[in-house]
Amino acid sequence: MNRTSVFLLLCALFVGACATKPLGIPAPVKIAPETVGGIKEGGTTRAELLKQFGEPEMKIPTEEGMTYFWKDPDLNSLWVLFAEDWTVREYEVSH
Repeated sequence: MNRTSVFLLLCALFVGACATKPLGIPAPVKIAPETVGGIKEGGTTRAELLKQFGEPEMKIPTEEGMTYFWKDPDLNSLWVLFAEDWTVREYEVSH
C-alpha cells in the first residue's frame, strides 16, 4: 500500500467511527415556557433544576445567594437565585 491509500483508509475508518458511535454528549434542554413553567419560587430545588437542565454554564456567588445560569443553543437563558436551603428564591428567563 502506498501512503495515499493508507491515509484514505485511516480517514475512512475515522469518519466511519464518528458516524456510528455517539459522543456521549447530552442534547441541550431548550429553555422555553414548557420547560420553565414548572419552576416555583420557594418550592423548586437545585437538585430538580440540575436534573432537568444539567450543570449550569456559570455558578455565581453573590451577597444574596448563589446564582446559576443556563442557556440553550438558541441563546435563551435562565438565571436562578437560590435561597440558603437551595430552593429557588427568584428566577428570570430571557428569549
